[in-house]
Amino acid sequence: MAKVSRGAMTHHYPTKIDLMLAVVRYVFEDEREQYRKILSPTASARENFFAFPRAAWQVLSRPSGMAVTEILMASRSDKTLAEGLVPLQREIEAAARSNIVQTLTEAGFVPRPEGRAAQRLFVAAIRGLAIDALFVRDQKEIDDSVKLLEKMLHLLYPEEPQNVRR
Repeated sequence: MAKVSRGAMTHHYPTKIDLMLAVVRYVFEDEREQYRKILSPTASARENFFAFPRAAWQVLSRPSGMAVTEILMASRSDKTLAEGLVPLQREIEAAARSNIVQTLTEAGFVPRPEGRAAQRLFVAAIRGLAIDALFVRDQKEIDDSVKLLEKMLHLLYPEEPQNVRR
């Protein structure tokens, strides 16, 4: 329980849409911090790049990540929520893309033209796995799926990087 009065909450978030958008923004900022904690500061940029699927699983499958998935799904039937989420999601995706490009560059890779599509596919796959984990109950199946995403990254970036900064 948050121990916040209804009046205090409605002062800061006059509508449920305002509250949901604030949750999405807060969770994204928290997720950025979680990635920083999960990805090793002692590992090379290349190692961290290839560890992204595992890190994404740890971050996006948490209860807060699932709450965002539920908010995204709710926007299908709530036009006002959808209108608020579209620019917010664009902002979030742009920030995430910028982080990925930075990581790629630090790892010595050149961003690929299909990078945005790959980013979308990886995030969608992890979110789908998080939902699937509610029903599958076989953690090995989930782990194998995350490992497959790691293999896919190696297929997209198979060459030995040049000028890797450590």
